[in-house]
Amino acid sequence: MSQDGAADAAGATGKPKGKRGPIIGMAVGLLLNLAAVIGAVITGYGNYQAFRAVDNKAVDPSQKAEELAKGIDLAMNATLISLVLLMVGSLVFTASLIWWIVTRNQPATKPQ
Repeated sequence: MSQDGAADAAGATGKPKGKRGPIIGMAVGLLLNLAAVIGAVITGYGNYQAFRAVDNKAVDPSQKAEELAKGIDLAMNATLISLVLLMVGSLVFTASLIWWIVTRNQPATKPQ
């Protein structure tokens, strides 16, 4: 490969092209983990809503049961979604990190 070909493969910055995949994967994994944290906050709000319904003395007892069920439903659904997002995010991040570690010292193109 000529000098010009090596410069083209490295790009204008001198860094090899094609190394963005692991970084993008790690960013996606971190965003999914952030979404899981937001799900945990919604779970807390669902618990707050459920216990607020039980504590409210001005509400009819049949309404209390319905509000309690709504709060528990919100908390359980948010927990399920956040746990799934956390597992997927952790797998994506870990796979991308391993990919980055394995490929970080490899040249972009094989010398001829």
